[in-house]
Amino acid sequence: SQVSVLIKNRGPGTRGELSIWEGRTESVTHTRVVELPRDSQKLIRVLYKPELGTKKRTVRLTTGDGRSIQIPFQTRLLADSDVGIGVVGADAHGLQLLRDTHRQGVPGPRPRVAPAEESADARSVRAGVMGIGELPQHRAGYAALDWLVWPQADPTYLDRQQADALLNWVADGGHLLLGVTDTWRQLDESPLAEALPV
Repeated sequence: SQVSVLIKNRGPGTRGELSIWEGRTESVTHTRVVELPRDSQKLIRVLYKPELGTKKRTVRLTTGDGRSIQIPFQTRLLADSDVGIGVVGADAHGLQLLRDTHRQGVPGPRPRVAPAEESADARSVRAGVMGIGELPQHRAGYAALDWLVWPQADPTYLDRQQADALLNWVADGGHLLLGVTDTWRQLDESPLAEALPV
């Protein structure tokens, strides 16, 4: 999973420790030191593997000068047989209404197992929305997805690391569906153009 954390420092420059805590016993699953200059903001992306069966998750930031904040967050875990669809933008464009798909093979970057129950004839479909700034900078950030749908794709604000992560995910079997209108020039001049068949 990838967790994106936007940190705004309104005070003097300091150094902080960003950590993710999980479970009833509140064990730390990730820690990172963050430099926070005066009056600055940083978007930190954290890749980590969430614990199964854990519902309580918290992001905490503690600074060297004694400031501290913690914010609970939720993740939605997919079963191995589920189909994951990510939608880039502010709207899922109706894809969240998809509930299931056929039981047979589903194109995607990871091996599929059949649904657990023999009587089941469909796989669950899970769709989620992400902004361009939340797109992973490493292909592992796409591990839960089989498809990434990007309506009105404009990769102008995609940085090189994000583009490389997306291209590597596609090369490993991920499926990228781009909808393009008057943004075709921006797409044609971007690093994503090398992955397009047309």
